[in-house]
Amino acid sequence: MLLQLDAPFLSAHNERQNHTFDMARHVFHDGWRSIVTPKVSFSRPGFETQRFTALLGEVPFLGVIGWPLTLLTSHERAVVRLVSTAFALISIQFMYWILRFWLPPAPSAAGTALWATAPLTLHFGQVPMPDILCTAGMLAAFWFALRGKLPASSGCFLFAILAKQSVLPFGLPILAALLVARNCRSRRNFLQLSLAWGWLPLLGLLLWMGLLYWFAPPNPRTISNDIMGRGEWIEMVDLSFYKFVLGCLFPFGLGVLGFVGVVFALWAQPAKMDRRIKWAIIGSNLFYLVAVVRKVPEPQYLLPMLAWCVIPASFGFNRLMDKLRAGAAWRTALGTVLTMHVLMALALTIDLKASRVPNFPDIERAAQLLPPEARVVVASRSFGCSPAVWLNRNVVGVMGSTGMAERFTALRGFGFTHVLLLDIDSWHDPRSAEGPLALAGRLFRALRQTPPASGANLAGYAGPASPFRRYCDQNFSLLFVAPHVVLYAMTPPPAAKER
Repeated sequence: MLLQLDAPFLSAHNERQNHTFDMARHVFHDGWRSIVTPKVSFSRPGFETQRFTALLGEVPFLGVIGWPLTLLTSHERAVVRLVSTAFALISIQFMYWILRFWLPPAPSAAGTALWATAPLTLHFGQVPMPDILCTAGMLAAFWFALRGKLPASSGCFLFAILAKQSVLPFGLPILAALLVARNCRSRRNFLQLSLAWGWLPLLGLLLWMGLLYWFAPPNPRTISNDIMGRGEWIEMVDLSFYKFVLGCLFPFGLGVLGFVGVVFALWAQPAKMDRRIKWAIIGSNLFYLVAVVRKVPEPQYLLPMLAWCVIPASFGFNRLMDKLRAGAAWRTALGTVLTMHVLMALALTIDLKASRVPNFPDIERAAQLLPPEARVVVASRSFGCSPAVWLNRNVVGVMGSTGMAERFTALRGFGFTHVLLLDIDSWHDPRSAEGPLALAGRLFRALRQTPPASGANLAGYAGPASPFRRYCDQNFSLLFVAPHVVLYAMTPPPAAKER
């Protein structure tokens, strides 16, 4: 899984991978200016004169941590992959320590293995995503809280929310664990401990946001703007939303074995978790589901929830260990379940890591035809994060063909010089044919080592029948054409010049 460390980011949800990598790459090249003003190389609609978009959200930790390493090597993609993998390994260690707080070594090891081999962990833990960083910080904060280590827990949670603010609701079980560990029984102690633990994350987050707004250019893209414009309450009664959540948490998360563990966890357990911690975990996950996942139904947002779900599954494993001593029938059944779990986890991990970008070498060839200062209009199912990285140019994304002529004319006036029609696939829509249930349906093809049907549901921007293709053929000069990639210069075609 760690082969091709310096390969481009083409796998499931490559848009967010390239988004995070681009933020890190700006830190590598620009230094501290791109730390206090995290940026990506695509232009926002309405701010096309600006050659980048400032992102007022997470700290670009992959860039900050990887920056010294890139001074020693030019392999930037390898650096961010290795940093992500390091945090995935850190999360695995803390998961084991957390489980050992309540459980014997065997079920703790089983639960840790469940987390380490979950397809979501294996995929998003080895690519540039802030979710594995915030999850590792969250687990570390929870572990230190269980031990009553207030400063360490508070500091780790500060790291977690700076890596991604969406994990803020999980401060509740962390604080509950600290209060239980400190044997808090009075209202006064409760307030003192809560303030002592919470002031650092709160102050750190406020200072970071103040710093961002102080240095922000006039075109920032903020998390609040993104979230406020997404997700409706009707989603909570939409069956497809729950299919998406369950598809991420089970086929791509806990798997068959984890599902069995959760079922066994419903019975009375010899190991007990304090009910205040238990209900804090349940409540924070429900709030996270409503407040975050409903707004941004993307698979990486389920990674922190998956980490919490491993805990009840491990309690179920503890109960299951007793059943294994009852006779051969239980051991045979477990062997069957374990075999199914391993095969499914392997198949779905292969599927997640498979390229969603047909004919990527054609994109590289098209990029070689672009002048260094070229600005590119990209028509694709992309906001622009992935094409900006693949082309190593400033881009603006165009998805719809409505008002195409006026839009292209305006973009030429803003200084854009080329148009790229690009058929790619990502994974940012739970209703798309690349959703978790559809991916699970390709299980047997993956087991037969048949590559995923990349391109089967592409949007068709580069095809001859595409309205973008027809318009560009008539108005621009064709530079490069391939089945899924077409490049134009925004100058009149030769035929138009002759007339």
